[in-house]
Amino acid sequence: MATIKSEEVSQKAVISTQVREIEDLTKKNKAQKDKLVEASKNIKKLKEAYIKQKAELQNHKAELEKVKGMLQIRETEHVELKKAYDMLNTKHSKLADELEEQRQLKDTIDQMNKEITTLKQSSTEWKKKYDLLKQQHEQLQMQEKEYERVSNLFLN
Repeated sequence: MATIKSEEVSQKAVISTQVREIEDLTKKNKAQKDKLVEASKNIKKLKEAYIKQKAELQNHKAELEKVKGMLQIRETEHVELKKAYDMLNTKHSKLADELEEQRQLKDTIDQMNKEITTLKQSSTEWKKKYDLLKQQHEQLQMQEKEYERVSNLFLN
């Protein structure tokens, strides 16, 4: 009986040790299970954050495409404005050339007007001289007629 008791005690000790080992394993298992649950929660949070960031990235891509479109429009407008500027610059150059030609024509006209004024003044002076010579000629003709008349009187 003592052997049975000793065997019982020994079995109880083994069982007790095994129970403690099972309890320790259960605690370790629970701790690992808690860690696994926590890791699962973290993975879920990371997955949600990833989905959120992916959605934000899609939004940013859409905004980027929108900005690219606007930029292309601005570039097109810039090219059109550059063409318009070049065209206006060409017109400005042509107008400046025409204006210079008109200034030269005006200078020529002013010079001709001065010459015409000078010719008019000269013409007026020549007319006065002509009138004076004509008057002198008439006087001379009258004197000549008078001389002939007086000569004829003396000769007759």
